Amino acid sequence: MTDRRQKSQESGANDGNTPETIDGLWNFISSIFAPLKGQELVSLAAARGRVLAGDVLSAIDVPRYRNAAMDGFAISGGIISAGQPWRLPVTGRSEAGDPAANIETGSAIRTFTGAALPPNALAVVRHEDCQLSGEYVCGSAWPVEGHNIREAGEDFGASDIILSAGTVLEARHLAAAAAGGRAFLRVHTKVRVGIVVTGKELVTPGAALGPGQIYESNGTMSRASMEALGGEVTTVAIVGDDKCRLTRVLDDAAATSDLILVSGGMASSETDYSREAVMAIGGEIYQHRLRLRPGKPALFGRIHGTAIVGLPGNPFAAFIALKLFAEPIHRRLSGRTDLKPHIDSAVADFSYARKKSTDEFLPARIVGNDDGRRRVTVLGRGASAKLLPLVNAEGLCHVTGGQLDLRPGSSVEWWPLSAGP
Repeated sequence: MTDRRQKSQESGANDGNTPETIDGLWNFISSIFAPLKGQELVSLAAARGRVLAGDVLSAIDVPRYRNAAMDGFAISGGIISAGQPWRLPVTGRSEAGDPAANIETGSAIRTFTGAALPPNALAVVRHEDCQLSGEYVCGSAWPVEGHNIREAGEDFGASDIILSAGTVLEARHLAAAAAGGRAFLRVHTKVRVGIVVTGKELVTPGAALGPGQIYESNGTMSRASMEALGGEVTTVAIVGDDKCRLTRVLDDAAATSDLILVSGGMASSETDYSREAVMAIGGEIYQHRLRLRPGKPALFGRIHGTAIVGLPGNPFAAFIALKLFAEPIHRRLSGRTDLKPHIDSAVADFSYARKKSTDEFLPARIVGNDDGRRRVTVLGRGASAKLLPLVNAEGLCHVTGGQLDLRPGSSVEWWPLSAGP
């Protein structure tokens, strides 16, 4: 297994070619970060949610052999025209797990779903479509060749690629791997995430609050976001407005993490130290040029090969920055091929006139359907410090920079919040 501390070292010098659009941002992220080099072999039981590090080939044909798709009677063929009544002697019986039974020409055998069939079996007739009369079975219409028979390799063949590198493994993928005879899968190592929250006013939830203090929420949100993507959170720290301590914490986190999320301290006031701390330990920052509301101030870059994302302090703004910066970077590091979240088109059920051409995200709910597209209404505007509208939302309404005068019926982007990681 490759040392999981071995990180991507693609050149990422900030040459000014920074993104101005969200799609440009994700392309930029893809160009400067690469999947972690560490891989490991895991059992199917431990593989759910992991990311495949290579293509998976089937070890066998699936189905492995020709077999019955229904309970009924397998018949030999060529003696009666399709669609004509028929009557054949029953000469045997075959169940799933038995060797393929011989069927003499002009006869039938009782068979069950999954039972192996010989090459001369013409078709399987469902037992509901047959009548037994002593030692004979008869039917009203002779079937067409191949009816209710599953051929060997019909689903996939030996050495066929059944799962592609970059797949996030779900139950359906593991079923295919198991059917193809693969008990172990090679996956990327989990992305180790360090979470650092800044602000002397912040207190761990459940602790006693002093004057001027509030409970910390961005670290909790960041942890849940990263773990939902399969990340392994290794560091959680709350740091006051102390540049020296923040610098030490970030330096230590860079040694044990593949991705660091820092919440707060992104602005340029005399108590905001996150940018200075990153630069003080030799980090590099990629200045994006997105015009966002909310979601700023935010940054992303690297410290000693470890990716870092700086999140705004306000919780809704931090949530947007997670979606735009942190989650795509995590996906890229973990080897996933889908950097983008799930995005649909929707129809506005509200009016919104704006003067600034920003990319704006609004918590929203579905209120109806318009010719197959969701009709959505917003729950708040400009509430970067509020969480309840986000809690009550079913998705995010993305108003793009060129949309300055939204009216009912206007098309908007819809980012569902329940589409999964």
